[in-house]
Amino acid sequence: MVDPWPPDSGNKNIAFNGQKMQAAQERYRTGKVIQPVDPETLTSTNQPGQTISTTVNNGGAASATTPGQ
Repeated sequence: MVDPWPPDSGNKNIAFNGQKMQAAQERYRTGKVIQPVDPETLTSTNQPGQTISTTVNNGGAASATTPGQ
């Protein structure tokens, strides 16, 4: 076997969100890192009957919006 790595392993064009990366770097630099939370223990703050709609923006990232906020 000449090269055991998959052909796509050399692809350096990785999709990312620059705004999220910049915000994360700023939090890290200032020491305000957000600690991870176990999603199993989270509680919903939605009121009964309230709907949350998810839309996709031009960048392809999904964002959740809550009516009335």
